[in-house]
Amino acid sequence: MVKLLDKVCCMSLRTAGLVIGWLNEVGCAIAFIVFAYVIGYSDTVADYLLRMWHIPINQKSHAEVNSSVVLFVSIYIVAVLISAVLSGLLIWGIKKNRPSMILPWVIVNGIGIVGKILNLFGAIYGLLAGATGGIERFFLSLLAFVIYFYAFWGIFSLYKHMQIHKITGHSL
Repeated sequence: MVKLLDKVCCMSLRTAGLVIGWLNEVGCAIAFIVFAYVIGYSDTVADYLLRMWHIPINQKSHAEVNSSVVLFVSIYIVAVLISAVLSGLLIWGIKKNRPSMILPWVIVNGIGIVGKILNLFGAIYGLLAGATGGIERFFLSLLAFVIYFYAFWGIFSLYKHMQIHKITGHSL
């Protein structure tokens, strides 16, 4: 069995969990504001993308890109709102000592680990294929994976410790 953590970055698991939860909440708030801004100025964003891709700007191409921008940003907004709810559950579960409230965060971020691994494999492929910026992408992907996994493992450790303490009747 893999060893559970007792601390994360010199903080107790509870404190680290609260810090991770609140950082995620702040990030979600900022992302929501930015994405709402992008939807509000989707015409400008569509024009910028068409110019960047060197596609002639006409009514049809503008409408297609504009609708794609609105669609994808709307999907991101839904993802941000879900992440905010999960982070809220994480914070509330830590404060109320309820591991079942932390479990949704653990499950979704466990799935996120798979995404980070796939991204890392893509970066390795780009590095081996000699893609422009391959080495930078590889090291940034590796760094992102390590930080993400460390935070995940800290919260997972907290979840398991809370479960054990709940069964034995001790407080964490």
